[in-house]
Amino acid sequence: GRVSGIFNVSAFFNDFTNQQLLAGFVGSTLATTPTSGIVNAGKSHIWGAEVETAITPVKSVTLGLSYTYLRTDLVSFSPTQLPGSAYLPPIYPSVPGGNLPFSPENKLSANTSYKLPVPDTMGSLALSAIFTYTSSALISAADSYAVLHPYGLLNMNLTWNSVAGQLPLDVELFATNLTNRLYYN
Repeated sequence: GRVSGIFNVSAFFNDFTNQQLLAGFVGSTLATTPTSGIVNAGKSHIWGAEVETAITPVKSVTLGLSYTYLRTDLVSFSPTQLPGSAYLPPIYPSVPGGNLPFSPENKLSANTSYKLPVPDTMGSLALSAIFTYTSSALISAADSYAVLHPYGLLNMNLTWNSVAGQLPLDVELFATNLTNRLYYN
């Protein structure tokens, strides 16, 4: 019809063994420096769905919306112990039956793009704005306060494709967190 657009849906499922996670290591004495490292944590499942839509109601304007649902589950883990007695057993960021760290369940993005009316000899120039909402996410199951709270960010960019209409060069200027919101974690 007169309004072009897209509608994409995808679903995914991952069944991992030897899932690697960043674990914390605390020294068994005050003289031992705390550290962190990657450990094989065991088995996990990661699954979800994504929906992406966009319409172009007029030739120079595109409106888009996308949503992601993400579910994670640490099914089991294999405890790791460093050789020697310098460190206590590792502090895992997740527990069996719990979510994996830094995995928000919901993410929603809305965007708009306006193609500026410039001659073709100058290339293509577009101004875009993107607002993204991300739901809360676990940072570490070892601490009840270790949760990244929900947040939203407003970003903009100016994109110049085919600079001067002749060059195989694209340039982009972007600004992140235009509202200058602070989120504490």
